[in-house]
Amino acid sequence: MEEKRSNIRWYFAIAFFIIGVIAYMDRSNISIIAGPMMEDLHMNKTQFGLLASFFSLGYALMQVPSGFLAEKVWL
Repeated sequence: MEEKRSNIRWYFAIAFFIIGVIAYMDRSNISIIAGPMMEDLHMNKTQFGLLASFFSLGYALMQVPSGFLAEKVWL
């Protein structure tokens, strides 16, 4: 007897694709708002670069633990 496959996997695939696109846009938009953000926060380019580096460092450091957590909890 053949099992009927659920279409929910396609919903998850579409949802993860949309989430990935939004996450990419979020990370790339920082260069667009850099000028107004530096003016509002009274930062120079060095300070803004340091702030962006801290964000990238935190993002990179959380990749492996987040992957392990995703495997344990959701998969």
